[in-house]
Amino acid sequence: MRRNLALALALSLTACQAPPTEQAPTYAVTTVTADLPDPSGLAALADDLLVSTPRGILRMGPDEPLSTLAAGAPLHEPAGLAWNDRIILAADPPANRIWRIPAGGKATPFAGTGTALLPIGDDGPATSAQLNSPLDVAIAPDGTAYIADTGNSRIRRVAPDGRISTLPGTEDAFERPTALALSADGTLWVVDATLGELKRIAPGKPIETLARDLDDPRGVIPTEDGALVSEAGKNRVVWVGPRGSVFPVVGGSTSVTGGRKEEGTGTTFALSHPSRFAPAAGAGIYLLDGDRILLLTPRATP
Repeated sequence: MRRNLALALALSLTACQAPPTEQAPTYAVTTVTADLPDPSGLAALADDLLVSTPRGILRMGPDEPLSTLAAGAPLHEPAGLAWNDRIILAADPPANRIWRIPAGGKATPFAGTGTALLPIGDDGPATSAQLNSPLDVAIAPDGTAYIADTGNSRIRRVAPDGRISTLPGTEDAFERPTALALSADGTLWVVDATLGELKRIAPGKPIETLARDLDDPRGVIPTEDGALVSEAGKNRVVWVGPRGSVFPVVGGSTSVTGGRKEEGTGTTFALSHPSRFAPAAGAGIYLLDGDRILLLTPRATP
């Protein structure tokens, strides 16, 4: 009897110590704008949006139509964008460069020489280093920039003084990093399209693979308890929890009649080619889906 009581108590304590079930967020979906010309990058600051296209970088305010911020030489085909209150950066894979876009719209080199030669030029000025088809870029509050140096299979770091280096360990952890994003605590989230993985790089910690077997991941954005990842291969957005659980939250449905929906909810809303994310005002998130921008708004959990 005493032994059975002890066993029951131990099992009860184990159950009490079990981690709580991860709860995926739910989202309402609204179309912000559509019919964009082959967009490939997205960034936001407050309610203003930037979109990169083969025609250049476009800007749209909350009550303003799309206008051209930068176009023509030296831009080739800008992709990933980063934007804070001081700087706009644009990754340009064909140019093997990251461009700085000032208010006047004339692009100037921020990183890369325009060639993809070896050696790659770490520990020197970023404008003298080699990048190979960089697809994305992110900016930390202190001005540090992180680059998805896709063709070189690594993440590069540009310090505020303009010197570039390879983030330790990334040259062995990635094959084709395609998108990255920063959390407020400095954690870097990266998706690798070839490996189908989401990796998390927290300051001072080893690189952690949080999710595997993702189908052509194209974008990532941190949330309060995890991260959203766009899976272009399954036309959906998934939420990856802090312990690596993967939950579909938007898209994945093909049951759409009468054309595309302009608004909807969760997995009943059909996506066509989800890729980049950008933070919206409040807790909302912008999503680039094919030729349109969607707004994902969190809904209260029942």
